[in-house]
Amino acid sequence: MDEDSIASMELLQQEMWPARNIERINGWILSENGGITWRANSTYPYGDMRPERADEAIERVIAFYRKHGCSPAFKMTKACSPPDLDERLETRGFVKFMPTHVQTRGLMDYDFSSPPAIRVQITEGLTEDWLETQRVDERYHGPNILVLEDILRRLPGRSGYAIVRNESGVLGVGLGVVHKNWLALYSVRVVEEHRRKGVGEAISRELMSWGRRVGAQNVFLQVEVDKTKAIRLYEKLGFRTAYSYWYRALDLTTG
Repeated sequence: MDEDSIASMELLQQEMWPARNIERINGWILSENGGITWRANSTYPYGDMRPERADEAIERVIAFYRKHGCSPAFKMTKACSPPDLDERLETRGFVKFMPTHVQTRGLMDYDFSSPPAIRVQITEGLTEDWLETQRVDERYHGPNILVLEDILRRLPGRSGYAIVRNESGVLGVGLGVVHKNWLALYSVRVVEEHRRKGVGEAISRELMSWGRRVGAQNVFLQVEVDKTKAIRLYEKLGFRTAYSYWYRALDLTTG
């Protein structure tokens, strides 16, 4: 992707995982959501930030997150404004972490004709049953699950919540969000003892099929660069890396 396309894609992603508090500084979007998920608690630095104003803007970012009790953070790509922002943040002590690929593929040419080998139940709208499955993630222990629920109830467009079960319980889950002709795949997780049995592939594929039925033409997902098994799965489904991002934060207390 070229830099304009990356910036547009990043702003779309910010819309599709909405934070409860938003502030804008010359095109930069500062998002805060109680420290739950870096995506909802970081600055998206795009627009037309002049280099001579960048240092002052960084100070305002720091003050914004300190006010809310969160780590000052930026979600970075090669398309950030100004172009030397990454170097400026490194000089100020912002730590680089969580390098992640954004992978995409088209949906209109995908063949969904073969029946799924594993039954995936997809429900539009958040259910308590699906939300309860997220408690296995330590980020969502205790009251943090309510912060996640708050994000999920603000999602734009249409949302599909996927669950795979058998007689012993839940084997895997996933989330699809359709907005502006794009499907986002989030939170595809499989219980450890059922991994490498096709559950994750079935969840992803069925969410893609659902997304196309409700109007999505393309799909994207985010996968950390060291998740090699997940990357192989998504390559099997036809995904390719469009670009990569990383975070920079003054400390790492956000989830």
